[in-house]
Amino acid sequence: MRYIDWLEGKSKAPASTYERSLHYVGDTAVFMAHENGEDCILIYGDPLGFEATPYPGEQGLWLAPCNHAAACRLRELFPFTAPSPVLSYPRTM
Repeated sequence: MRYIDWLEGKSKAPASTYERSLHYVGDTAVFMAHENGEDCILIYGDPLGFEATPYPGEQGLWLAPCNHAAACRLRELFPFTAPSPVLSYPRTM
């Protein structure tokens, strides 16, 4: 089941999600969320190698901290999230 179908079946999202951060690896959804006063990564489906723990009360949902290891894994899965040089681009100031 795709994340969006699962979420539409819920009366309330499990955490405050950043909708524009939602990306897929196959059928697994990876996105940023705000939970208990801090940002985190939520994964619906296979945890994809993140240092994640099961989200309490939600089957198939994983919670990963925003840390260096998670940033490295995000860059492997989604290369567009990796830093890139910008000094050669035009500046606005």
